Amino acid sequence: MRMVFNVTALVVTGLLIAPGVALAQGAKPSLPQNPNIIIDYTEPVDPARMNFDPDDPKLSADDKAKLKKLQANYEAMKGVRERLMKSRLLERYRLFLSAVRFPTTFRLRTKQCDELNAFYSSTDDSLNLCYEYVLSFEQKAPNDTTPEGITREEAIVGSIVSTMLHETGHALFSMFRVPILGREEDAADQIAGFVMLQFGNDVARTTIKGAAWKWASQDWSDPAYHDVHSTPQQRFYNFLCMAYGGDPAGFQEFIDKGWLPKWRVPNCAREYQQAKLAFEKTIGPHIDWDMVKRVQATTWLQSNEVPPVAPSQPQTALPSASTPSTAPGQPAKGP
Repeated sequence: MRMVFNVTALVVTGLLIAPGVALAQGAKPSLPQNPNIIIDYTEPVDPARMNFDPDDPKLSADDKAKLKKLQANYEAMKGVRERLMKSRLLERYRLFLSAVRFPTTFRLRTKQCDELNAFYSSTDDSLNLCYEYVLSFEQKAPNDTTPEGITREEAIVGSIVSTMLHETGHALFSMFRVPILGREEDAADQIAGFVMLQFGNDVARTTIKGAAWKWASQDWSDPAYHDVHSTPQQRFYNFLCMAYGGDPAGFQEFIDKGWLPKWRVPNCAREYQQAKLAFEKTIGPHIDWDMVKRVQATTWLQSNEVPPVAPSQPQTALPSASTPSTAPGQPAKGP
């Protein structure tokens, strides 16, 4: 299945300068809106509605400090929401999902979560992308292109796309009652990695490299082997292997630069074909393939330079194939 998806074009507004991915303004895809998908950019929590008077003389210094922190967080979350709305992220993702025959209403939602997360809820069949998580991608993304060749655009775009596709995988499993042999979190990662490779070479490279950066930027020193997710190390290598298995020539640099261990390489084509077969057999019957061709024929994504901002954390270097792992620890943040 070859799809092209226009990812978020977070603009240079608000508290932070966001990634440089501009929508083709003249592009008006002749795709119908999926009637079973609704979207909602939920407003963040305004401290003014919490019945606190910042000028109340009875407020302690700690209370005033907490209120100030709440106000700053509100402004940050509001800025993320405004950028996402201006980029029309959810509207575009709804078009991307035009080919999926959802049996019931599927809700695409951005919201304040008070944690770094994104999740699918089977209670109301919703994909929830947290403002805090998007903000963390903006803050951690490299200012300049890394020595390994990861751009700021790739880091943020790949992080958001892989996150949304991962949670969409959970939605598809639940809504279509897809049987899963193994851990659902791993299967959702395979959906994300496989679908990213169906975009065409340029978009596939942007999203796969950014997804790899997302897992490389996690703390590798204390992996949580007990978590329902695979460790950041495993997810990093699994995405690289999926990419190489689907397009060896396009992702040869993963081998040449030592990101993917050579002993893993011979198995990557089989891993890709396994994911492809599973997708076709379990998700394929719920896809409108004529609509897929219309989605594929639409140009969605183009790069555009924006002034960078200094990252709030040290620049992440992609690990070499010999990067060690250590003792169990806390689960990585996010889905």
